[in-house]
Amino acid sequence: MTTIKKIFLLIFILIALVACGTAKQDDEQIFSKDNKGIMDDFIFQLKSEKDTYTLNEPLQIYAQLEYVGESDEITIYHASSPFILELKELNTNFDFGYAMDTPLLSSTLKKREPLRIPYSFSGGYNEFSPDDYVQFVNKLMDGEFPIGRYVITGKTDFYIETDEAKQTYNMEQSIEFEVVEN
Repeated sequence: MTTIKKIFLLIFILIALVACGTAKQDDEQIFSKDNKGIMDDFIFQLKSEKDTYTLNEPLQIYAQLEYVGESDEITIYHASSPFILELKELNTNFDFGYAMDTPLLSSTLKKREPLRIPYSFSGGYNEFSPDDYVQFVNKLMDGEFPIGRYVITGKTDFYIETDEAKQTYNMEQSIEFEVVEN
C-alpha cells in the first residue's frame, strides 16, 4: 500500500472514531441538567436548576439563546417566541404539545447577552380528551406539577436574513426532571 493510501486510510479511521464518539456523547447528554446546542453563531441551552423538585415547588427551568457572532448584535425573526417547549410526563405517558401565537416578530440579540425565557406550561385539551388527562392539564395550567418524571424538549425556530437569503435555525435539546412528594 502506498504512503498516500495509508494516510487516507488513517484519516478515514480517525474521522469514523470521532463520529462514533460524538454520537455517544450526544446520547449521554440528552437528559442532562444543562444542555447546549450550537449552530453557527448561536448557542441554545435548555436548563433546569435542579434534577428533582418537590410537589408545589416552582420549576426553575428556562430556554436561552445567545448570539456569539462577529457583529455587535443581530436581528432574529420568530413567532411569539423563538422557543418551542414541549412537555411529556413519563409515568402516565401524557404528551403535551406547545401552543403559541404565530405572528412574525423580531428580537435583537446583542453579542454575548442571552435571551432567556422561563418555562411555562402551554397546552390544553378538547372535548375528546380522557378525564384523567383533563385533570392533569388543569393542574399544570394552575402551575402545579403532579408527582412524576418529566421531559421537556426545547426547540428553536427562528431565522435571520443575510445578503444571500434567509437562514433558518432549528436546534433541539431535552432535559429530564422529577417531581417528588415533600
